[in-house]
Amino acid sequence: MESDLQSIDLAIVVVYLGFVATLGLYFSRRQKTTEDYFLAGRNIPGWVVGFSILGTIVSSASFVGHPGNVFHKNLYMLPYHIVPLFVMLFVARYLVVFYRRTLRMTVYAYLEKRFGYLACAYAGASFIVSRTIDVSVTYYFLAIATAYLSGWDVTTVIIVLGVITVVYTLVGGIQAVVWTDVFQGVLLIGGGLLCGAIALFGSEAGPAEIVSRAWQADDYVTTETPQPRDRRGHSASLGRVRCALLAQTGHAARSERTPRHVPVMRTIHET
Repeated sequence: MESDLQSIDLAIVVVYLGFVATLGLYFSRRQKTTEDYFLAGRNIPGWVVGFSILGTIVSSASFVGHPGNVFHKNLYMLPYHIVPLFVMLFVARYLVVFYRRTLRMTVYAYLEKRFGYLACAYAGASFIVSRTIDVSVTYYFLAIATAYLSGWDVTTVIIVLGVITVVYTLVGGIQAVVWTDVFQGVLLIGGGLLCGAIALFGSEAGPAEIVSRAWQADDYVTTETPQPRDRRGHSASLGRVRCALLAQTGHAARSERTPRHVPVMRTIHET
């Protein structure tokens, strides 16, 4: 496959990957205890936690999968992302405060203390399996887009990016993960806003005409009964443990108020 990337594009990619790897090595030298590795000494500013949440939630699935699904069908998935907001208000008010005051290191340590080792092992195994599936899909989406632009092999892209991610995460701990998420969050949100502005204002038709034609397409909602495969996917999503991915970040914050915003911010930004 022929590459559509220019030299400046390749240079940006190389510099970015080098920056991520360097960040992991930098924070590896600042870790003195296990708490530093898993919780960053509970000293991460609130705004950093917020951007880390954005960088964690917004992925290649958000940029590739969701727009493709909306274009192919409609906005039938929108309620799925809105309803959790009301649930997360309860979670932020009660559960997050409880975990913040109770947990020493991780959620799994509390499960072992409260329910025994089997509960801890089951939760840990479930998290690993769910994250393996989620990350696999995310990397595949990313690899498809990258391979299309660069001409590289999809497998090669997955291996290279996977190795770099594993290295900086294992070496740098939670601090490397959080600060990398901040950088990625800025790029993702800024890029998304820029693409939206170009789509609305880059055409001679103008934003009003574009929105009007999109509305006339009448492709926003549906009254059709979902297909069995859609029901199966929605049912499976009810038991997902994605919030566990954000729990560790919330516990690394300086104050008790910051983690309370984590689940709410997660739902708002995902919507």
